[in-house]
Amino acid sequence: MSHFAGSSVGIRKLSDVQIPASFYERIRTGSDSLDLVLGGEDLPGVMPGSVWLVSGSPGSGKSTLLMQVLEYMAKDLGLSCLYNSGEEAIERIALRARRIGIDEGAFSVSGFETMAELSACLVENKVQVCVVDSIAALVEGEDDQLHDLVKRFIKLAKDTGCTLFLIGHVTKANVFSGKNSIAHDVDAHLSISINKETGNRTIVVPKNRVGPTLIPYDFTMTSKGIDLRRLEPSDSEKRDDPADQFFAEVKRLLLQGEKLSGYSHDDIDSLRTFNRSGGFMRAMLSKAVSELASRGFKVFSETINRREHFYIDVPSEDGLNNEEDK
Repeated sequence: MSHFAGSSVGIRKLSDVQIPASFYERIRTGSDSLDLVLGGEDLPGVMPGSVWLVSGSPGSGKSTLLMQVLEYMAKDLGLSCLYNSGEEAIERIALRARRIGIDEGAFSVSGFETMAELSACLVENKVQVCVVDSIAALVEGEDDQLHDLVKRFIKLAKDTGCTLFLIGHVTKANVFSGKNSIAHDVDAHLSISINKETGNRTIVVPKNRVGPTLIPYDFTMTSKGIDLRRLEPSDSEKRDDPADQFFAEVKRLLLQGEKLSGYSHDDIDSLRTFNRSGGFMRAMLSKAVSELASRGFKVFSETINRREHFYIDVPSEDGLNNEEDK
């Protein structure tokens, strides 16, 4: 058993650390499924005072989802909620809210373009939940970088107890516009991806200090927003081990005719959500290729931009369905 001599300041036995009751509290979102994704079975929902990064390509449903969540938190839970839009005019935000049937009296909207203005508003009005759309819109020149801005939001949440949802822009490859390190700074990262063929969305939390990770749920966007009562677990949620989920996704992509390299985890949304390294991707790709080759599939390789890509001879439609069921 390890121990420290004397009474060093700042050092306590783990058993002596008292966990505040507030750490066990959660803010519900109005959707049992979404609460499960964000907080898990033991503590479903959002931890008060936590900072969430919400990412996804344009049109993925970030703003719609967060407006619906704010409506519930404000109307049903009685929390003081604010939606700050630093990019779009607040009139356009109001128009979108009306289009999807948001109760106009539920939460407030603002158009602050600087961190100083927004933080002053949050403190003065004792705002409990705030959506920042987007954090990039509040960057005030070269001396106020995105990474530093996120750090300031984290301190603000710690000092005031305000729960923050920070919307972050991503490129077509689902990479953040700015430092990717911001995903490591926040308490949790919620990612929304779009299936380019079906238009369906998948919501997943690849990083979470206050709850579980990698519990994917699928949803469909409608003219009235998202039906939060009908979020459905993705097929990969049936596999408990994230490594098994990743391996299964690599095989699925190969079976669908994708060409994969050791860098594909940076290019494909369904692989990026697992937040794995290139080395892990190469190991899983090698394992998947070997397994499929042993089943009689023809494995091919092709060098593209000096990177070796692997693909297989895709079977017929019936054969593909049978393989995906294994």
